Amino acid sequence: MFKVGLDIGYGHTKVVTEDGKRIIFPSIAKKGEAIDLDNLLGAKEDYIININDTTWYIGKMAQKESSFATRAFEQTDRYNDEAFQAMLSTALSLATQGTEQDVMLVTGLPLSIYETSQKEFCGFLKGFSAHTEWNGTCKEVKVKDAIVFPQAGGIFFSPSCTDIKNNLPENSLITVIDIGYRTTDCASFNFAKGAFHFLIENSFTLDIGMSSVFRPLSRAIAKKVGSIDISLEESENVYQKGICFKNNKPVDMSDEINLLKKSIAANINEGYRSNAGQGAKINNIILAGGGSIALRDELLNIFPEAISVTDTQMANALGFLSIAHRFDL
Repeated sequence: MFKVGLDIGYGHTKVVTEDGKRIIFPSIAKKGEAIDLDNLLGAKEDYIININDTTWYIGKMAQKESSFATRAFEQTDRYNDEAFQAMLSTALSLATQGTEQDVMLVTGLPLSIYETSQKEFCGFLKGFSAHTEWNGTCKEVKVKDAIVFPQAGGIFFSPSCTDIKNNLPENSLITVIDIGYRTTDCASFNFAKGAFHFLIENSFTLDIGMSSVFRPLSRAIAKKVGSIDISLEESENVYQKGICFKNNKPVDMSDEINLLKKSIAANINEGYRSNAGQGAKINNIILAGGGSIALRDELLNIFPEAISVTDTQMANALGFLSIAHRFDL
């Protein structure tokens, strides 16, 4: 079976495959209509794909058509939602080769729902199939076997954590703090007798993520430019560039951005220490997720001994692929 590591986060979907493919696109989907891509100024992460005879806009294409678009895990029923299944089908279609391929899939669930949903989600994935058509190629994608892992825990098995794990003393407690788009997952492991054990009772989800920066920033931008509403996507773009525009003139937003970064990092610290308790004082901490890049300086001021993984945005997916190879299914 063809091995795939898949991380469908609130912000972006990340895919890595055993033949070296790396794919990333915004985790947003919208039903659309078939159009001629040659007539568009197409961009990377733009996908118009037909799934089981329904046309979907996926990724940046869905952002452009933002009305009625859905993000991953936005709905209460989550993976039973057709938009989530469209993102899953797109990821598998882009990852696989040929017109038909059986997939061994390793993916994750947020810690907040892992215990209650892991078994059901794994059952949903095993046997999942879809007929897709993208870029003129028709495919039949099938998941023949699947493993569902705690979301942030995948990072611990990524190649970038190898040196960290090799230098841990016996009975070490280590926590991965994975700052994502909507939430921050804190996954704890214990190293004992040469093996690593996931500690679900010491792991938790904080309702804080990069959207906690983008929401108040969007309000600040709207006030500065005299607009009624600024989307989170526009706010994220301003966050990255440090400026917005009013009457075609740049407006500096760096002060607002810096204040928000410090505030969100402080909230992550408070939430971590409140939930981790005594362990917060002795943990080895690994910072990961896209938010660990965006808030790097602020987080390292709070956690000066923390280690930042390389390839942080893809680390979960890379770890999931490593798990697939480890089980050799």
